[in-house]
Amino acid sequence: MRLAERAVTNDLGKRMLRKYAAPEALTLVEALRALVRGDGLPRRRAQQLEDTALRLAVRITLLVQQRVLIWDDLRPVIRSADAWLLDLLRKHVVTRAPPHTDPADPAHERLASEAAAFERELAALIGGHATPKLVEAGRAVVGFFGDAARMQRFLTAPRHADTVEALVTSLRALYVMAGYEIRDDALTPEISTPSMATPSR
Repeated sequence: MRLAERAVTNDLGKRMLRKYAAPEALTLVEALRALVRGDGLPRRRAQQLEDTALRLAVRITLLVQQRVLIWDDLRPVIRSADAWLLDLLRKHVVTRAPPHTDPADPAHERLASEAAAFERELAALIGGHATPKLVEAGRAVVGFFGDAARMQRFLTAPRHADTVEALVTSLRALYVMAGYEIRDDALTPEISTPSMATPSR
């Protein structure tokens, strides 16, 4: 496990993710990296966030492959991620046009709360399988994307528009692959989940 953790910040770790991740997931990762780099963080801090996200992804992949984690262990994390990300898809639709606000959550407080719930579930999932330093670094990654003020910038700043569009497009595709039906127009986004939000495999 330590060897794999050291590998995730180099080409070997990235090749591992390419092997097991769908192309849409890789597009999503690249969009997230672009948002981190484009938000004015010092280069070292941006690189730390990227490296942490890679380490977490590979760590969880290995734990599942080695059957240290089973599907039931992942359910709370998946449910909290779904609540956060599906709400983000809805929010993206309703903030496209002027005045670029979400009447249901204008200050993005609900979205931030959903991100915090995911952060807690992720920490609980990996807490027994990672160092406290990695767990806290993972919290920082989620906190970066869950910050309400930052989310407002990502959704409305012209410099982020293309990156956010790529992120949302890939995220939608991943949910469709998982069996979700997502329908929307500029006013009334509607997201229909499968009969089981986290189907067993």
